Amino acid sequence: MADTFSFDEAKQPAKADTFSFEDAALVPEKSSWLRRYISDPAISAIKGAVGVPEAAVGLADIPTGGMVGKLAEDAGFRPKEAREFLDTLLSPEQQEANKYVAETKGFFPTIGAALQKPSTIAHSVIESAPSMLGGGVVARGLLKAAPAMSPLVAGALGEGAVSAGQTAEQVRQQTATGTLTPGQSALSATSGALTAGLGYGGGKLLNKLGLTDVDQWLASGRPALLTSESKKGVVSRIVGGMVGEGVFE
Repeated sequence: MADTFSFDEAKQPAKADTFSFEDAALVPEKSSWLRRYISDPAISAIKGAVGVPEAAVGLADIPTGGMVGKLAEDAGFRPKEAREFLDTLLSPEQQEANKYVAETKGFFPTIGAALQKPSTIAHSVIESAPSMLGGGVVARGLLKAAPAMSPLVAGALGEGAVSAGQTAEQVRQQTATGTLTPGQSALSATSGALTAGLGYGGGKLLNKLGLTDVDQWLASGRPALLTSESKKGVVSRIVGGMVGEGVFE
């Protein structure tokens, strides 16, 4: 029997999907290239700069049980809050990429997630740069005190010192008392020692690959690494080393 048509059915609203400006407003706009490639890297650089005084305070926290950091916090020094605020200024795309990698569990899955979101590797390099410079200052001080030490070792120790300081201060910021227990101080120092060991191993690997270990280069404080080879390709070697450092981070 054929379908019948009634005036009641004709009064019903159309079932086809309709378009509204309200729906269109829900579609997020892509961030401009200026925000993605100028503003976002600048914000990551500022986040990295926050970590330099944080490392210095943290190194003082280790022997004092966090008292230096507590006094600094009482005086208004709050690097954790500063980083959290800066994170909100990143583009939605970069925030989503950072969240995706941060929420990935496991060592190899995290590497895979970072490779899927390569902007996180680039931002890791940028954010690490100020701490690398701080580690370079420590390394050059070590080389002045012990000239026989190799730049590779000094660079690794400088990186480890910065890592230990940042770890100590970041742990202290999360404790209920605002201080560190002897165990927490010891763990922070151990973490720095492990970072130094990884930095040494990573530096040797980068050198074998023909890339420049940035920590070693900063520790040398002179263009010694540039005289062993022609200066052609130096920039690419340094950039390659920085990318390797970012993946290592």
